[in-house]
Amino acid sequence: MNPQPSTTTQPPATRPTTARPSPTAAKPSTRTILTLAVSLLVVVAFDRLVIAAPFRYASPFTPIAVFWIAGVAATTLLHWRTAIRRPMTWFVATAVVACAVWTATDMAGAFATYDVTYPLTMFVAVPALLMLHLQLVNGRFDVWRPAGVALRWLTGWAVQPFSGLGAFGRAVAGIARITTRTVSDGDRRPTLRRIGLAAAIAVPTIIVLGTLLASADMVFAYALSRLAADVDVTAFAWHAGFVLAAFPFMFSLLANQDMRGGEVADLYGRRVALSLDPVVTAIVLGAVLALYVVFCAVQFAFLFAGAGLPDGMTYAEYARGGFFQLLLVAAIDLGVFGVVLSYAPRTRTLTAMLVALVAATGVMLVSAGMRLGLYVGAYGLTWLRFASLTFIGLLAVVLVLCLVKTATVRMRVDRLPLVATCLVLFVVWYVALGWCDPMALVDAYNASHGFDAAGAMAMM
Repeated sequence: MNPQPSTTTQPPATRPTTARPSPTAAKPSTRTILTLAVSLLVVVAFDRLVIAAPFRYASPFTPIAVFWIAGVAATTLLHWRTAIRRPMTWFVATAVVACAVWTATDMAGAFATYDVTYPLTMFVAVPALLMLHLQLVNGRFDVWRPAGVALRWLTGWAVQPFSGLGAFGRAVAGIARITTRTVSDGDRRPTLRRIGLAAAIAVPTIIVLGTLLASADMVFAYALSRLAADVDVTAFAWHAGFVLAAFPFMFSLLANQDMRGGEVADLYGRRVALSLDPVVTAIVLGAVLALYVVFCAVQFAFLFAGAGLPDGMTYAEYARGGFFQLLLVAAIDLGVFGVVLSYAPRTRTLTAMLVALVAATGVMLVSAGMRLGLYVGAYGLTWLRFASLTFIGLLAVVLVLCLVKTATVRMRVDRLPLVATCLVLFVVWYVALGWCDPMALVDAYNASHGFDAAGAMAMM
């Protein structure tokens, strides 16, 4: 009996299939959708309040101030959980709101004379504070590393609006995929197609019914004609184009605050790699201090001790000639102090030189204050002179903090973030200057000393 040949059954050939990506694979997160919504709202608010609204009001800065307040509120709410635990974030946000209210209501009454204060505050100071707030609101900053925060602030203007454009494209594509995905197995029509079909039916219906209602009621017809006459198609196209063009860049800027990896995110921990040679630093500081000794000797002889000035020079001319130069030198001294304190070895010699530098800077501030006092005594007080006097007081407080910082360095205990503290003081001074109503003080001083307001304004 011959054995039957064995038969093997081969599986039927199947067509190769390509794996389709799941509709949920590229689904954007809730955080991404929220960032998209906030970005769009901010851009629309900017278009309505900054681009369009100022030309409709007598005071164009009121709607701009409203936008700055809305912007800082939106970014704070976007990072509420981290912002609520960081006092520095709330401080900057409060400063933005205070400056916006100050300029919108003209609390100081100074803008009638110094019109530059309006654009300086609204287009320089407030945007700078708002960008700082945006870089701090995620809570990942360190007050002991101001260089990293400063670099983040700079990239907020030049890098961050562009580095997240890819994420914007992926987010939009993900939302489009969700919107157009199949509703059910029995109905294969995408959602967008169904929406388009509904619109194709609804729009003609509304037109027909509206035409019939307009024929039936003359008042309704008049209202429709007025509504159509107020629509400027060209202006609408321009504003819509701006919103669509700015939307991706705003999303990129806001999305960068959520990114925890990459070069931009790593900037928070950046330190300045600088090491000053103690001998070179001591020689340079010694030469500067020698120059300051001569300057202080001249000040004590001519300004403090009341010695006579050179022939043909009045005290008013002497005061007017060097006030702002002295303030600039004092600011340079404070910068030199910070660099040496941070990047030079902490030796007794350098510590003593830093104390001498602070003392010489203090003499300069006293000299600048006395010069300005002589000028005010000769020509009266103005808003600018009042601001200069208060700024001298601010620098004096900074000098005291520098002395305190020098003492803590000597004890090897660093308890004062000097750069962050000086920034806070400067912001407080700027905001307080607008809210203290200095013009009332200026008018009271000039009236009590017999100065004419117009004459005082014309001199400085």
